[in-house]
Amino acid sequence: EVQLLDLVSGVLVSSIVSHSGCIWDIAMRHDTRGFATGSADKLVKFWEFVLVEGNVGEKSRIGVKHVKSLQMTEDVLSVCYSKNGKLLAASLLDCTVKVFFTDTLKFYISLYGHKLPVTSMDISTDSTLIVTGSADKNIKIWGLDFGDCHKSIFAHDEAVMKSSVCPQNPSILLSRKR
Repeated sequence: EVQLLDLVSGVLVSSIVSHSGCIWDIAMRHDTRGFATGSADKLVKFWEFVLVEGNVGEKSRIGVKHVKSLQMTEDVLSVCYSKNGKLLAASLLDCTVKVFFTDTLKFYISLYGHKLPVTSMDISTDSTLIVTGSADKNIKIWGLDFGDCHKSIFAHDEAVMKSSVCPQNPSILLSRKR
């Protein structure tokens, strides 16, 4: 389930049964008006924030509504929006990353080359590169124009759990092991 929490008060605002499998990742949309979830039920679901009117004498509150779904062939382990909002990348249990156009959900490119599943991704601020970190202990830097692997880096002696491109200086890559 997806839970919305008020960070100031720590109160649960809303709880939505969202997937039939475990949710592995949540990615905020570039305009912060919604988000996507990736799950073990082989679905990427797209959500938007809405204002829910309260009963008489109650305040309105924030909620979410399901907008659309994208069926995948494998469990979805990670999801990531491009900074320009045009692309969504989804890493799958079969060790590939599928990239789709966000407006039509039309397939764009597939990235393959990791030996174990991709655990995290980040897209550069100019939306030209995607960085993937994998359980195979490698980080790969891919071009989003043709899906070619620009660089493969052996990162750690354990699985790469988080990879990120520094927004202020895209030549800096950050990664974290377990």
